[in-house]
Amino acid sequence: MYLTIALLSFLLACGKEPAGDKSVSLTASIENPALKTLWAAGDVISINGIRSEALSKDQAGTATAAFKLTQKPAEASAYNVVYPGSTQQGRIEFPALQQYVEGSVSRGAIPLAGHTARLEDGVTLRTPAAIIQLSLKGSATLKEMEITSPGSEKISGPFRLGMDKDGTCDGSITAEAGASGSLKYSFGEGLALSGAGRDILFSLPGGNYSKGFQAVIRATDGTAMTVKVHPSGIKLAAATLHRFDTIAYEAGKEMTVGGGSADDNTKETVGAGSLDAEEAKMANSIKAGSFNILSGAARKNMMDKDPSVSKQRSWANSYKAVGKMIEWLDCDVMGLQEVDWITYGLGPDYDGKTYDLKDVLPGYKWIIYNLRTTKYDEEGLVTYDDIGTTDAIIYKPSTLTLVNSGRYWITGTKFEPPVRGVNFDGPGSNRSCTWAEFKHNASGKTFYFFSTHLDVPGKGTTENPNEAQIINAQEMVEWLAPLVAPEGSSSIIVGDMNCDGSSVAYKVLRSSRWDDVYDRMNIEGTLEYVDVQNKGTMNANKNETGGSGTWRPDHILIEGFCPTYYRVAREMFPTADGSLHYPSDHFPLKVILNFEDK
Repeated sequence: MYLTIALLSFLLACGKEPAGDKSVSLTASIENPALKTLWAAGDVISINGIRSEALSKDQAGTATAAFKLTQKPAEASAYNVVYPGSTQQGRIEFPALQQYVEGSVSRGAIPLAGHTARLEDGVTLRTPAAIIQLSLKGSATLKEMEITSPGSEKISGPFRLGMDKDGTCDGSITAEAGASGSLKYSFGEGLALSGAGRDILFSLPGGNYSKGFQAVIRATDGTAMTVKVHPSGIKLAAATLHRFDTIAYEAGKEMTVGGGSADDNTKETVGAGSLDAEEAKMANSIKAGSFNILSGAARKNMMDKDPSVSKQRSWANSYKAVGKMIEWLDCDVMGLQEVDWITYGLGPDYDGKTYDLKDVLPGYKWIIYNLRTTKYDEEGLVTYDDIGTTDAIIYKPSTLTLVNSGRYWITGTKFEPPVRGVNFDGPGSNRSCTWAEFKHNASGKTFYFFSTHLDVPGKGTTENPNEAQIINAQEMVEWLAPLVAPEGSSSIIVGDMNCDGSSVAYKVLRSSRWDDVYDRMNIEGTLEYVDVQNKGTMNANKNETGGSGTWRPDHILIEGFCPTYYRVAREMFPTADGSLHYPSDHFPLKVILNFEDK
């Protein structure tokens, strides 16, 4: 399919099935013929994993084409339609190779997805891709271009479509294992530039790019030029065109577009605001997260109690998957819960060997304390002293500078750790909070960050079965956080709060100075549809067969920030034997927060 750049919307009308014929005829039409969008010979679509036959030559080059499926999809409450056609339901491919086509994006380079409740009603397909236009001039003949995401975002390969609870694709996408952070762009036999400029069109998955993207453009004479686009970060909205004024090809030159320099000639054709404004926001923003990584001891206990739990969920088999998940999310700062002596590398897993999460996260520094509130130094040289199962903070020194840190107990003991056998096992008594004050290097602004883990539901008295987590919540937002973070400062509280919805503990958290990012964005109408429909942050059970569930015990609370992005990351990653598993029984959260003007 050859596609002109613009907002892309297709109407797929389904013909009725002829009597006695098990095939299905589907007519795909362009909603706006002015887009000059044409189907090409060989194009294939699919419905619920059933691929159509390839489009014939006699229908190529037209705005309307009839696709035929020789196998009718099984009856379903929702029919998901994907282009290019895939035999794997819920998967869509972003091409790793794109090529130059005059005035268009190359065939197959823009994936499309949509759904319908009834085949006879037709379906509207939209693209989750953003369309990029670079215009180049000069005297060189171009050979190829390599596009990469320096922030480690995935831009090619397999992506999974987000699904509503009724099984319909909702337009969101998440990279799967095997997705790549680069793609190749070919100019075929060579593209001779001129003084007038030639438009180069390609697609990238819509989403936030923490360090923008860059293109290394190579000429047939062996020279190359590098163009960095919004290196401080940019959000590329799906189904939008991002255009750039003409750039002169100069061998050996490295230039930045969208970074506030004289070369900042970026324009956006769709929506309010400009990419320059987006760049300014990213320079004033923080990527923060929260992740209950599931302690090594809890993993062992889980497998011992339930033989159906995969052995790949042991810390030895999954610690690299945990690290890959954290690395992939690329947060500037993240709160971790259920860190124990096994996960922190102070002692061996149950196979007698040590597997240290720090080893697979070299770009992060740690803030973590043992039960005596002794801080472990960066090299881990402090002698092991009953770290227990605790919370921690990891951060990127490349983006944040640590100003101060500490650890308190969100119980009656507060400044002093509880003593085992004395006051350790009372309601909520062994729960703590690790905090830090950071300077944001890009903006020079400071903020406070808290990582905690409230007690579990049902731990309390007969009269008040949730007493423990209520005490924890009160101490967290009425004593500890106000003690550390002055009112009016910028601060972030993250953690596994073990409470949700109508629970008393959650109401305590929500009635404080701090806003819940999810609730705030939901009220403002800025949440992605998939997160509105599917808000759970846990697997429904420990053996990974229950999906995400509906419980939302993990939260990110903020003061002094404006949230622009919220995500529950439900990706699977390869474990020791190569099979895909959820790295933990919790899904991590990631948000992007802009400092509010004071």
